[in-house]
Amino acid sequence: MISLGSVGSSGAAEYYAKDNYYTIEEGAEHSRWLGKGAEALGLAGKVDPAVFERVLGGQLPDGSELTAARGEHRPGLDLTFSVSKSVSLVALLGGDSRVIEALRQSVAATLGWAEKNLAQARVWDGSRQVTENTGNLVAATFLHDVNRKGEPQLHVHAVIANATLASDGKWHALRNDNFYSWQHTIGAVHNADLRARLEGLGYETVPARNPIDGSFEIKGIGREAVGAFSTRSAEIEAALAKHGRGSPREREIATLATRDAKDHGVDPAMRKAEWQATAKAIGLDVRPIIDAALTRSERGETVWTRVVDGIRGIGAKGLAL
Repeated sequence: MISLGSVGSSGAAEYYAKDNYYTIEEGAEHSRWLGKGAEALGLAGKVDPAVFERVLGGQLPDGSELTAARGEHRPGLDLTFSVSKSVSLVALLGGDSRVIEALRQSVAATLGWAEKNLAQARVWDGSRQVTENTGNLVAATFLHDVNRKGEPQLHVHAVIANATLASDGKWHALRNDNFYSWQHTIGAVHNADLRARLEGLGYETVPARNPIDGSFEIKGIGREAVGAFSTRSAEIEAALAKHGRGSPREREIATLATRDAKDHGVDPAMRKAEWQATAKAIGLDVRPIIDAALTRSERGETVWTRVVDGIRGIGAKGLAL
């Protein structure tokens, strides 16, 4: 699932860098700079919170300053990539770190698609302001692994700074219009890419119960297991049902209205022990699913190779491809 919102200017750097309260390390340890715009500024690797805060404030590492013509400078956008619950369970409860790396790679690929197709700025052509496709973004990504109920929920915040480099060699404010207009397409691109990567790791996947934008689940993890670790989702659904709502925008509003304050004091080992106790209570064991995926991966077997292997003849296989 993809959610999109604006980043507030107050305390944004601290929020994103320290939000991860499942792992012992600071959230910045699980961060990365992404985008051709970031490369142009020499930003790479882990995100330095101080640099991040300055970038959000419009002060770029090359000395450029972005100021709003009217009013306060907009820091940027928060594009959040959240995986389905079954994917979170094999990664966090089952400990398959390959899934976490697949998510990182998928987010990078999706942001690459977005900057190529959606990044725009308004520039002066000598007589008037025109919209230009810039093809670059400055994005800081932060990997998190729990929701506000302390349940396993793998997700990445991609904080896209309000800055893009135009053909005039200057940094301009990023136009947000395309990101909101194409939000569902961004979600579909991400789901398709992540699904292919997970199947490449040997997992079998099935469409989600409500397959918005191509969302999917890991085969073998049933609705009871998903529900047991999804009390946060149930809370949002109840809020929507109470008022007869359900659109994507209404879902985002309900998510904000019902969320709890974050608890940064819970010991990671204790939290995982609680997850294991819940899994035991409902009879969920994800290890056989992971082991089967590893076996298929070691044999180089994926869903697609099994389909193609069942087709006789080079011509038939070519048509299938």
